[in-house]
Amino acid sequence: MRILLINPDKFKKILFKKFSLPCLGLGYLAAQAERAAHTVRILDMNVESTSPRDVRDILTRFKPDLVGISVSLFTVLDAVAVASFIKSIKDIPIIVGGKGVTYFPHEIMVHSCFDFGQSGEAEHAFVALLDVVSGKTEAKPEGLIYRAGGETICHGQAPLIQDLDALPFPARHLFKGDQFHMMNRKKPCATIVTARGCPFQCVFCDNGGQHRCRSVANILEEFKEITRLGYQEIYVCDDTFTSDKQRVLDLCRGLVQEKIGINWSVFSRIDTIDGELLEAMKEAGCYTITFGLESGSDKILDTMNKGITKAMIREKLSVVKRFNYECGGTFVVGFPGETCETMQETYDLLKNLEIHYCVFSYHCPVPNSPFYRRLPQDSEIRKRWIDLITLRRTDIPIFLDNKAQRAAEMHYRTMRRIFYLQPHVLLNIVRMMIQSPLRMKNFSKMGVWIILSALLQIKSVRGVLKTVRSIGTRPIVKPSPRC
Repeated sequence: MRILLINPDKFKKILFKKFSLPCLGLGYLAAQAERAAHTVRILDMNVESTSPRDVRDILTRFKPDLVGISVSLFTVLDAVAVASFIKSIKDIPIIVGGKGVTYFPHEIMVHSCFDFGQSGEAEHAFVALLDVVSGKTEAKPEGLIYRAGGETICHGQAPLIQDLDALPFPARHLFKGDQFHMMNRKKPCATIVTARGCPFQCVFCDNGGQHRCRSVANILEEFKEITRLGYQEIYVCDDTFTSDKQRVLDLCRGLVQEKIGINWSVFSRIDTIDGELLEAMKEAGCYTITFGLESGSDKILDTMNKGITKAMIREKLSVVKRFNYECGGTFVVGFPGETCETMQETYDLLKNLEIHYCVFSYHCPVPNSPFYRRLPQDSEIRKRWIDLITLRRTDIPIFLDNKAQRAAEMHYRTMRRIFYLQPHVLLNIVRMMIQSPLRMKNFSKMGVWIILSALLQIKSVRGVLKTVRSIGTRPIVKPSPRC
């Protein structure tokens, strides 16, 4: 069969994006399909400039027998638009998979443009599903979703893959477009997953539990393949790369012994690193670490079940600084239970953080997270998620009322401005730009936008603090009664 795999996005011509990394999940599916002697084409609309005319040309030239579309919780509208457009040109089977399908199997199939769904980890089940669609077998694979007699039938859920070493490496030869991350010094940049799941249980995350790791030997082989394909950097997509210290030490030792010599960056937790680990990673080529810091309030960190404190954050970041890493942090805005006092603690932490960049995001109660599972079945947030998946509404269910939204947006702008207008942060950004022409190009666009928007949206620190104090200590987001 000829299979077209799509990572959906809006029809557009890409002018500039902070992130332009290909969808690794489609790479795994393509590799499995190629192993089964199918012909595959990947269309990643997040990376490639794609207009309706481009999609029409791909359908005409490639002539797929089947289309597979990856659907996250936030790309349902784009997936429906792309699938409907394809159906208007050619009536071919369309399969959807991803978290949007796994968490809402019945709701996703209300869209008639989708013929089949696949829930769970699909690498093994996908090939079996291709045999069903092609008529080779009638045996239904686990995780298959289909319609029969006017009803949606869910054939269980594909189980988690325990032996990750058994999977072929992603079919990177099928990736097209400009592949880079905003923080990269060079491009193209490859992505890699060395483990799935996470051993920790932060209440806002849907990836906690069921942590499975690949062997060091298997990871080293993929590093070698990536360098042979001409990639200049690697971004490790694990939720917590340093969760198993010995595994990381063994990997770093292998990278040095094999003289692989490629730079890489990771996402990690502040409580899983120490001097020995940082030294080994630095020697093996790691130069950037992003930590999930989330808040400057011990109260909120405890509510999140982060297992860290602001004192630990300061202590560990001082260790990281000794090894000359480029270091970043992520923060959550508007977590249930936040007050102006807890936000002030985060402001104070941001004023003294020895890191190069921060990423701020609103708390989103994503399905399958511990926070979401505690919600009553008839809660407004659950109803809004169903409305989003079925497209009765298109706004992501973050805020329950306008007052909470205005307060969170104000804190978001304040945090961003407080951090990025500090002299030492601006100096770090300049240094990072000087090190790389790619960064010079990206930062000159994104950095100016961040600074100007921060200056224009809020006139002064004094005005912000006055507004904050006038609100008082009431929560800016209502906590769930069961949290």
